[in-house]
Amino acid sequence: MIEVMLTLSTTIYRLAAIKKAAYRLGNRCAALIELTTDGNVALKLISKRIGDSTQSLEADFLTELLDQELRETIAEETAPIRNLLLAQAFSGLAANE
Repeated sequence: MIEVMLTLSTTIYRLAAIKKAAYRLGNRCAALIELTTDGNVALKLISKRIGDSTQSLEADFLTELLDQELRETIAEETAPIRNLLLAQAFSGLAANE
């Protein structure tokens, strides 16, 4: 069983993105997430599979983390447009009743 230890900056990665990335790799590893005293995140990934390499697990996690962080950024940037579209869609429902 291999373990990967990472320290992640919360000024670069949101905690939500870290949790989502860990969840997405849940079939391959368990994750222990802790906040450090300096506000960063200490992450320990524990492989569930025989044959996983440290480099592979770390690379896959970091790839997924970047994907999740970008999803968070896009959701934040497009929230006003999404909310406007939803408001318009549901305002028509109230008028038709």
